[in-house]
Amino acid sequence: MTLICVPLMVMDPALARAQALMARERGADLVEYRVEGFLGDATEDGGSIDDRIGAVCAMVEGSPLACIVTCRSAGEGGEAHVDDEVRLGLYERLAGLATPPRYLDVELASYERSDAFRRRVDACVGEPGDARDSRPSLILSVHDFKGRPNDMLRRVTRLNACERAAVHKVAFRARSVRDALEAMSLCEGSARPMIAIAMGDEGQMSRLLAGKAKAFLTYAACDGGPTAPGQPRVEELLGTYRFRSVQPATRVYGIVGWPVSHSRSPAMHNAGFGSIGWDGVYVPLPVAAGADEASSYASFKGALVELMAHHPLRFRGCSVTIPHKENLFRLASTQGWGLDEASIACGASNTLVIEDGGAARVLNTDALAMESLLAGQGGMVEGAQALILGAGGMARAAAWACARAGLTTGILARDPAQARRVAASIGERVPGARVEGGRLGEIPTRSFRFIVNCTPLGMTGGPDSKATPMSAAQLAVCAERAIVMDTVYAPQRTPFLAAAEEAGVRERISGLALLVEQARQQFEAWTHQQAPREVFERAARA
Repeated sequence: MTLICVPLMVMDPALARAQALMARERGADLVEYRVEGFLGDATEDGGSIDDRIGAVCAMVEGSPLACIVTCRSAGEGGEAHVDDEVRLGLYERLAGLATPPRYLDVELASYERSDAFRRRVDACVGEPGDARDSRPSLILSVHDFKGRPNDMLRRVTRLNACERAAVHKVAFRARSVRDALEAMSLCEGSARPMIAIAMGDEGQMSRLLAGKAKAFLTYAACDGGPTAPGQPRVEELLGTYRFRSVQPATRVYGIVGWPVSHSRSPAMHNAGFGSIGWDGVYVPLPVAAGADEASSYASFKGALVELMAHHPLRFRGCSVTIPHKENLFRLASTQGWGLDEASIACGASNTLVIEDGGAARVLNTDALAMESLLAGQGGMVEGAQALILGAGGMARAAAWACARAGLTTGILARDPAQARRVAASIGERVPGARVEGGRLGEIPTRSFRFIVNCTPLGMTGGPDSKATPMSAAQLAVCAERAIVMDTVYAPQRTPFLAAAEEAGVRERISGLALLVEQARQQFEAWTHQQAPREVFERAARA
């Protein structure tokens, strides 16, 4: 079983013990006491190193959880410089305790620095596999906080050459999802217990799926926040990502886009998997846009191809969001994957489905969800007027759904030429469609039955979180009997919906309704089972 370890930066041993107790209550298996800051501080304030080492020993003996003790060198991310002689003295004192730490974490670079250093470390640690040896076991580690080290395989070879190490550890800054896959491969192919962490948001998959890769442990934060980039919280790991149920055979799904840290999709889909007993897990898969269209597509294609080719991962599909929906459609078209009607009409897809046999197909559940929501509204008679604000991927989906419902549709965008291109594209693909484009700001004065905001205005963390594409005064003129929808779901009460409420609009649909409906359709495409809508709604609102 892959363990959960909470790293604690020790400056006050009593506080660290209290934090370790909290980590145990939250469900962690181990704590790591990072003591270099505490020991280094002694030289700065004139305190006694012996007293500080004694305090560390007392903290370890009273630890409520099994522990790792680390005095990290400054060259590999340590909080402060601590002389080798002090570090060795710490190890020797800890090894002599009646209840020593379970592990000592020592950097490979320090261990190899001299025969004398190595011999003294070896004298403090037990023989791997010898259950009668009560001394701490050795974790031998390498770190690179700048990126994937060019000589990583050579470093791993050097780790393998050290027979005294019970556990090997590699941690490096990930620059792509592919780096996370490489970290997982190190665990999958290791003959010895292995910790492999790809740090940063791009590498978070290596932390969340550590159990799938059969890693020795993964690190998670408790109160006080993460101690390394991309580190999840214990409650997030155990709750949202159902860490204890993730096994090598578990199917993997995720959300591809940039950014994805705000997404509620992991909470919804993982809760859904748990509700129906589906052996799957859904994780963030951040893939940034490139400097231009070509590099953005290359980045997306490279990540997706690697995910699909990594057979131990059992990657079975993903949601795709900004800025890669058009890239998914393009990739599917070139690979000969199945394309649904909505994807073809919109020139964009947001869902990849990979069956266990390997067949792949893509869907546009944004469009399908919009169509489903429209069908559930009364008064959507043929020829009724619809107004779409924006001309991006979501606007294309809304225009397709409106055209299919027989609505006369106007598309308004800051770039009127783009609005007209979207209108023409939908007009060509939906027989009998009545769609036209214009400039956002030129709000018509005629009455509409359906108005939907497909711009990012009002979105938390977006370009203008306080803005609305239409004011209350404008809505009062043209939306008296309209259904007003916002595709933005964070916050739930957006400036646009607030303006609609002020204008007296009674029928208002939050972006959460669209989010839940499109997620429902993705879930059912992946699992071939009915989605638990109430579970999705609770997770989306949490």
